[in-house]
Amino acid sequence: MKKIVTILSFFIFTGFAFAQKGKLAGKVTDKATGEDIIGATILIEGTTIGATTDLDGKYFLQVAPGTYNVVVSYVSYKTKKYEGVVIKEGELTSINVSLDENSIEIEEVVIQGEIRKETAAGLLIQQKNAVSMSSGISAELIKRTPDRTTADVIKRVSGATIQDGKFAIIRGMQDRYNYGMINGVPLPSSEPDRKAFSLDLVPSSVVDNLVIYKTATPDKPGEFAGGLIEITTKEVPDENTAFVNVGLGGNSITTFQRFEKSPQAGGLDFLGFDNGARQLPDLSVSLAEAEANRGNPMPIIDKVVEDTRKFNNNFRPIRTNALPNFSLQGGLSQRLKLFNNNLGIIGVVTYNNSNLYNPFEQNTVRAVDTKSGSKYIRTDSTSGNFYNIDNFRNMVNVGGLLNFTYKVGLRNKFFLKNLLTQSGTDNTVFRTGQLQNGSGFGENVNYALYNDIGYFYQSSRILFTQLGGEHILSETKKIKLNYVLGYNNFFNQTPDAKKTFSRQEGNTLAEAATAPSVFNGFDAPGSQNTPGRFFSNLNEQTYSASADLSVPVLSLRSSFKFGGMVQSRSRKFAGRYFNFSRFDKSNLSNNIFDSISNNNISATNFFQVEATQPSDSYSASSGLIAGYAMAETKIVPSLRAIYGLRVERFNQKLNSARGTIASPKEVPIDTTWLDFLPSANLIYAVNENINLRASYSKTLSRPEFREFAPLAFFDMTRNSIFVGNEKLTRARVDNFDAKFEIYPKPGYTFSINPFLKTFEKPIVYVLQPASGYAQISLANAKNAIVAGVELEGRVGFTETKIPVIKNFTCFGNLALIYSKVDQSNFKTDVAGVDSTIFKTQLQGQSPYVLNLGVTYATEKEWNFTLAMNTYGRRIALVGTNEAFIVYESPRVVLDASITKTFAKKFNAKVTIGDLFAQDLILYYDLNKSGSFDDKNGDEVFERYRRGYTVSFSVGYTF
Repeated sequence: MKKIVTILSFFIFTGFAFAQKGKLAGKVTDKATGEDIIGATILIEGTTIGATTDLDGKYFLQVAPGTYNVVVSYVSYKTKKYEGVVIKEGELTSINVSLDENSIEIEEVVIQGEIRKETAAGLLIQQKNAVSMSSGISAELIKRTPDRTTADVIKRVSGATIQDGKFAIIRGMQDRYNYGMINGVPLPSSEPDRKAFSLDLVPSSVVDNLVIYKTATPDKPGEFAGGLIEITTKEVPDENTAFVNVGLGGNSITTFQRFEKSPQAGGLDFLGFDNGARQLPDLSVSLAEAEANRGNPMPIIDKVVEDTRKFNNNFRPIRTNALPNFSLQGGLSQRLKLFNNNLGIIGVVTYNNSNLYNPFEQNTVRAVDTKSGSKYIRTDSTSGNFYNIDNFRNMVNVGGLLNFTYKVGLRNKFFLKNLLTQSGTDNTVFRTGQLQNGSGFGENVNYALYNDIGYFYQSSRILFTQLGGEHILSETKKIKLNYVLGYNNFFNQTPDAKKTFSRQEGNTLAEAATAPSVFNGFDAPGSQNTPGRFFSNLNEQTYSASADLSVPVLSLRSSFKFGGMVQSRSRKFAGRYFNFSRFDKSNLSNNIFDSISNNNISATNFFQVEATQPSDSYSASSGLIAGYAMAETKIVPSLRAIYGLRVERFNQKLNSARGTIASPKEVPIDTTWLDFLPSANLIYAVNENINLRASYSKTLSRPEFREFAPLAFFDMTRNSIFVGNEKLTRARVDNFDAKFEIYPKPGYTFSINPFLKTFEKPIVYVLQPASGYAQISLANAKNAIVAGVELEGRVGFTETKIPVIKNFTCFGNLALIYSKVDQSNFKTDVAGVDSTIFKTQLQGQSPYVLNLGVTYATEKEWNFTLAMNTYGRRIALVGTNEAFIVYESPRVVLDASITKTFAKKFNAKVTIGDLFAQDLILYYDLNKSGSFDDKNGDEVFERYRRGYTVSFSVGYTF
């Protein structure tokens, strides 16, 4: 404890010492290329106070409060002098500088009163001079938005939307066609049943910038078609600070309303993980015994009953009122001297606890409808189950970041970056429904009322650790070496997910309402859509290493870059199923909570039997070896070419089985792909403000472990079973892009970006209707094409003399996209799928994506941001005929935030999210109108009711 107090006292004392002076910091870059300038001199005119830029082009110095002239110079560049720079006590003044080459004579450029514009220009240089086409967002803009997680931030980027609140769709392409990296290390797939990273696991407060690369270069991984998302967390601070932020919020249909909670909550749920309250108990019946006696458990009934009593069999939920959402953030940034070199430390802790009531209706079509003219019509009133679902979710996300950066001299940097996130989601699901004249009813029964309940708790933990360095091996030749070692660990747990299905039958609705419950699925062991419980653990580890060497060759007006990457992943998944069985109907009650209880557990009433199959577990591994060579050449001074080749050797293994425990049939997968991925980018600078770009690249998309695995998983909330497909192969993509971009003045940018993508064997999700539920799997379609254009603009009015107008900044982007996928091969290539649809739009692709926003910021530290996002109709699930395609209807999301800073230390922020709260609708377009129209034949697959959110937070910076 004494050590902790001593360390904290040191940090606080250091902060006070710095507060007596002002700080001047920034970055110096080459205006023509955007490269960092190492060794540039920053001098306070008339004094001996100065600094030199490091390998990142950054500088930092402390100055007594006052007004100064600041001179920035470097050999063979025009010197810049900033006059009238005000340095205030305890405050940071930032000046980012872009220097012009001076090949004739030494000149000095004097800048008066335009520091803000000069800094804005520096922020755009990176995008303007990037070798690939990209769009991004900085920490500065993130602060102004209502965005709490990285998933929220993505919505602000050109051509990007978010699905299910956490998965990125870029250029209209679903999450599996995008790739994520954090600090140069690949992100793992965070979902047990899809290839995707859940972006809501990374708090926005730890993000320094987020960039989406739309075109490929050899030094980036080749596994993406929509975009490569690169998240960079905060690094060396410009000043010593500490901050704390506390927030409260609520949802219009949730907060202070009825809320149902699991009766099996653990004491550590508030931290996002189960403390053992839901863990699988020690059982006396082995898996082999359970399977041998599954049809007739009487020989081992005493042990079965004993094991059943070991579980928590309380199905009665805890009813309460939803509390407001709560958030807490705190952080510390320190810039220290260690052996006369700069050491930067950044630590951030975040905590979010929120409740959400998510009601929706559901219709699962089972029978094939017939076609009448241009419309599809119902042929049978029993062709579907119709449900109303009440989903109550408590979501906890805890995150921590701890980064160390040590700069040795001007040419060496070492870093250790760590990010840990822990999340827990507790779902309580009530499902009610009505079916008339359904099959499987009792004799002369016309109506059935469904009453189902489920409890699903899921906990995830992700650890990212990166250790690396950057070195300038020769300052005169600018030879640069980068390397990074990475380790990721992903753990996902679903402990004791409980579900039960029951119905009440009668000749009339009134009779059904008073009838005793009939429990669906008893004595049907092995079926996932029967009453029972499920346990699973997923553990994945990833080790990676990469290195790059950049060598300029000035005589050839070129630079060369070589590098490579190795990655090793391993995953283990183990699931166990238990089905309820043998209920004596004489002991049934209308109240399901009374029927399923310890009082009714016996050999004649109710017990559970294990139904785990060999396919419920799998182990998998993959190895990636990649190498590349690329060059950047100035063909003429205004034309740059960036070209090269990336080679990736990828091996993927998976071990699982079908059949029975006694006689398993192995499903081994061992696949190796060797891919050559060329790319070329041309950049023609019409002048210093206008670029013309053209690009070609070959990329790919590989199947994820889970997409291969034969494991079948039942999702009660979606009433669907997901099954993997071991026959999947990789999709290969040819990408063509062009771009016209203009940066007319500081704070302004406009661009237009047409693109074309052709797919060979794209991977799509396929909906296969079954009795009572939907079965979802994956398949390789024959080919696909995606074409579109992106338009982006940003306008700042800082130069106007009109007091109000000059505080506005407007930004927006629009993507218009066309796609077509050919799945005619489904008739012969995909088992169990006899598709009558040969061509349709690519799954997850939207015909348009629109983002608009405006910010209003005053020098009195008021900030207002209004941001809107919408998208066109897209396919949620591919069907086996037109009647079974599930579309997602467009919706408009409008967010607003107001921030006020007081005395430069205290800030308050009010945000409103999803102000319109439009329903999210998934539907069957049976009348083929192209839009949702339930009054003229369209049917709802799922309709989610949304509420708007309001939050208020206060923060203080020390």
